Amino acid sequence: MKIKRIILLCFPIVLACGLSDQEKETLKKHYIETATKQCECNQLKAKADPGYSACVREYEQNVRYMEAFLDVTKASETDKKQAALESEKITLNCK
Repeated sequence: MKIKRIILLCFPIVLACGLSDQEKETLKKHYIETATKQCECNQLKAKADPGYSACVREYEQNVRYMEAFLDVTKASETDKKQAALESEKITLNCK
């Protein structure tokens, strides 16, 4: 019974902490890398470059990796939005 009480007492503390600074930086890095790869793929598509399909595969791999990271860390919507701000800048500047 003591173990259950300890777990129940500790569980809200873990949830309240959210992501660590390192996890937030990693999340931001994932968003930036994904946006950069998407921009690169869009440029290759516009040029009808043969490397487009390889680029899309890398982009999809980046997205899967980022989704796995989000599943593991249980990032909040606020953390996701803050990390996505950096990638929005890249998307807007993509030419």
